[in-house]
Amino acid sequence: MCICHEVVFIKRLKAKNCPFCDVIRSKALAARLVWLFALTLTLPWTLIGCQNPDLIWDLVLPTTSTVITSLTHDPETVPGSTSGQTEVSSGSPVTSAAATETTAQETGPTSSRRVLVLPDDQFDQQIGDLVLTALQARQRTIVLDEVFQTYRVDETMVQATIDAIFAVYDEVFTEHPEFFFMSGSFEVSYTLLQGSRTSVSAMKLIPGFWPDTKQLTDQQLDQLISRVTDETRLIADQIRQQTADPIEQAILLHDWLILRIAYDPQADQDNNTIHSALLDGTTLCSGYARSFQMIGQELGLEVDLITGQSGGIGHAWNLITLGDHVYHIDVTHDDPLPDQGEKSPVNHRHLFRSDAQMGQTHQWQRSEYPACPEDGAFYFTRKDLAVASRKELARRLDDFLADIDFSKQMSNRLELLYTGDDVPSTERLQKLFADALRDVATGSSVVYRSDAEKSVLVMEVTPQS
Repeated sequence: MCICHEVVFIKRLKAKNCPFCDVIRSKALAARLVWLFALTLTLPWTLIGCQNPDLIWDLVLPTTSTVITSLTHDPETVPGSTSGQTEVSSGSPVTSAAATETTAQETGPTSSRRVLVLPDDQFDQQIGDLVLTALQARQRTIVLDEVFQTYRVDETMVQATIDAIFAVYDEVFTEHPEFFFMSGSFEVSYTLLQGSRTSVSAMKLIPGFWPDTKQLTDQQLDQLISRVTDETRLIADQIRQQTADPIEQAILLHDWLILRIAYDPQADQDNNTIHSALLDGTTLCSGYARSFQMIGQELGLEVDLITGQSGGIGHAWNLITLGDHVYHIDVTHDDPLPDQGEKSPVNHRHLFRSDAQMGQTHQWQRSEYPACPEDGAFYFTRKDLAVASRKELARRLDDFLADIDFSKQMSNRLELLYTGDDVPSTERLQKLFADALRDVATGSSVVYRSDAEKSVLVMEVTPQS
């Protein structure tokens, strides 16, 4: 006897700034009962829930059930026995399309397939090639059936296999910012063929899109991709015209994004995209980081995406490889709030930093990313904005304040990297700055602020009329 059951799940990346995930539920009681009965018969209960806190199962209850009267032969079934095939399928939560009917087809003796034992580099490579080729061709469905002609995946391995596929998909998606119109999630539909041993006979992925891109026609999507690509190349060309030095290019790109993009104060995850950042000028952390990655790659820089947390909130930033060294860059945290447009000050505290410096405020799974043992902070070292002692700091403060015209209501700002061992705290810096101001701004009314973090000292003063 062979009974084929198809159950549809969604495997989805958590939103970068959102700790919540939604369970999509059907309102049809009859469909729910059909699904529960089928799932009880065919799938282990370990499929329900999340064993890995970084990955989420969104359970999709079926909207219809279809009985297919065709017969399917399982090579492991006792010869001569056949049975009607029953399929339980689900409408896609992405498109709300009607349920799709599929049949499981075994194409050869089970003994010719390798039993999948994870991890398996060849399996990952085959999945990665299929996913990348399909995404580059903008296929709405990624068919993985050929993988299951190579590998035998028994019922007990379904969850682990989908986890492995998701990890590969996530890696491909993360490395290719040109797929910005997709959300990084996908729907996975697989067919279990039940005989003497129940195994996967077919599988397909349906990539997820952002709310503002999933309803676009192919022509409209082409236009959006063209606009973002043109903007990316324009920015890269402007930077190339100024310098061919990779470090200077990265600094210019960092500053360009900060001056022209505003952090979304409503924290709308729908704006957490490259196209929101580059076309609308508003985004969240992933939009900053993916824009830096995409334009950086257009410049020929080796830029990757890193995800973790900052302040207990999911966060995304970048890693850049320069020669044999890797550094952190967080454009989001260097963009001051509230945004002041192209007149906004630009921070460089999170530019070319080490694990030790970034680790003061950021958390990530360090084993999953290359180590960044050396602190670059090239913006400061190249522009003579580094001091190594309190005496040198005092001198730079005096020079900074001496250049201020206290008769003009204009903001003045000094950003220094302190390379000595006795880095002043924010409280100590505030006292030093206030004392220096009293010596030069007697009789003037001023607004000032200062802070020290990651060995970077920032001092600002604005005379008041």
